Amino acid sequence: MKYKREETFRYEFTEEFKCLFKIINIDGVKHDSSTSEGLILDLSPSGLKLFSPLDIPSEKNIIFQIEFTLNKNTIKLPALIIWKKDVGNGFHYGLQHQSTDEDTRLLIDELKLYAKNNILEKP
Repeated sequence: MKYKREETFRYEFTEEFKCLFKIINIDGVKHDSSTSEGLILDLSPSGLKLFSPLDIPSEKNIIFQIEFTLNKNTIKLPALIIWKKDVGNGFHYGLQHQSTDEDTRLLIDELKLYAKNNILEKP
């Protein structure tokens, strides 16, 4: 198997992993939309794939505030919509984190711990 060093790891969730999200910025203008619930399908230090039944336009530069609990820590990350795909019962959104280096390090540590704990819990 070939490994590309510039690519980060991506954790795919096998069970529903709920999150909250809201729009905080559209084309450089601050917004404060209502909060919606979504599912994180996969997560990496640089981005995530989100499922939502909401049809949010992807033609504009839209930044979400994503909030979820990984292990016991609540993590809040701003993330820019990069792509959108209609999946019939909703939409998949590819999001790129707009976080600080400190937030990224916290996310990596929490993802590693989460993955380790889930591997150890499997029979």
